[in-house]
Amino acid sequence: MTTPTTDFEKIRRMRRENPKMRERDLANTLEVSEADLVAAECGLGARRIEVRFDEIFKGLADVGEVLALTRNESAVHEKPGVYDRFIPGKGAAMMLGAQIDTRMFPAVWKHGFAVEKTAEDGSVKKSLQFFDKHGDAVHKIHTREATDMAAWDALVESLVAGDQAPVLSPAAVPAEKAEAERTAAEKAAAEKAEAERTAADTAAAEKAEAEQAAAEKAEAERIAAEKAAAEKAEAE
Repeated sequence: MTTPTTDFEKIRRMRRENPKMRERDLANTLEVSEADLVAAECGLGARRIEVRFDEIFKGLADVGEVLALTRNESAVHEKPGVYDRFIPGKGAAMMLGAQIDTRMFPAVWKHGFAVEKTAEDGSVKKSLQFFDKHGDAVHKIHTREATDMAAWDALVESLVAGDQAPVLSPAAVPAEKAEAERTAAEKAAAEKAEAERTAADTAAAEKAEAEQAAAEKAEAERIAAEKAAAEKAEAE
């Protein structure tokens, strides 16, 4: 489970001990999100970047050819090309390039990182990696041989965040936990509303009963007074 105090040292140790394990598999083993794995490398091979959506994709037009990658549990979609026709939008943005044509939803992109990894041959692989609030990967962009690395590095430098702590900030919430918390919150709200309704009904009933008792007492006192007055008048 992901928390603000995720043990990044444990994550780093597991990475060193399992260098060939897929990140998704390692995350599942550690019961953390994939974003936690990347965040744990801040200060080493990763830097947190600000997800300034429009700046990112306008800047990518200058870096030339890259590899766009999107994946889920069942499939991986890789597309080499240039991010060259970006159409911004708050609700939905589009990339309408000749090679990369995709639709994106900026509100979903919560965490961003610039990652550098040294391959077995000594070459450095660079990427931008983005994750949703649950810490699940949304989109990744990898450099290629044809990438303009000077433009890439300049873009990354313009996006580097001040917070480089090796944990997510704020912490990602696993989807299962988020759903459980939502259900619990809805249940608590429903129970509170029901308790308040019951209390209000009880108070109203008690008030009505008290008013009825007061009315009956007043009526009895009126009748008694009238009877006493009548008896007095008759006696006189």
